[in-house]
Amino acid sequence: MSRLRRLLGSRSFQLILLVFGGGILIVQSLEAAGGPDAIREEHGWLAVAFLLPAQIAAAVTPVPSELIALPTAAIYEFWVGALVIWFGWVAATPLRYLVVRRIAADFDFERGRARMPGWLRTFPVDHPMYLIFARWLPYGPHLVDYTAGAAGVRLRTLVWSAAVATVLPALFMSALANELLG
Repeated sequence: MSRLRRLLGSRSFQLILLVFGGGILIVQSLEAAGGPDAIREEHGWLAVAFLLPAQIAAAVTPVPSELIALPTAAIYEFWVGALVIWFGWVAATPLRYLVVRRIAADFDFERGRARMPGWLRTFPVDHPMYLIFARWLPYGPHLVDYTAGAAGVRLRTLVWSAAVATVLPALFMSALANELLG
């Protein structure tokens, strides 16, 4: 029982539960509101005031932020949609980083890094090649921000590399959204 009590009393565990719970609440709130299209119909261009924070918050959680980003890009069309996606992903970077800075002592992030392609592991965590190209892997943004937070990479370096790394994926997602949903 003392292990369970220690786990439940752990600030890291509580923070992780808060992040997971927040992701679930975001998705449920969007569904309850009728989805991004319904929000846009009701609020017009001002819907981004709700959709962008929802995308940022979802990007911090394990919930795929694409669930919000894709329909948002479709309703705002290609360029504005790409900009909203890009901004949301870049804005989530320092939040994920700060969460991990708080809980870094409790986890072994090097084990996750060991599963990356060999050529990418040759770069230190603070190297621009790692900070940019590892974001393009599945769950890469999370992995990059978590390992950077655990390694104490300068936040400024992490944010500029996220801004560079997310340009092409944001353009791709917006194009995909506008082709499929637009």
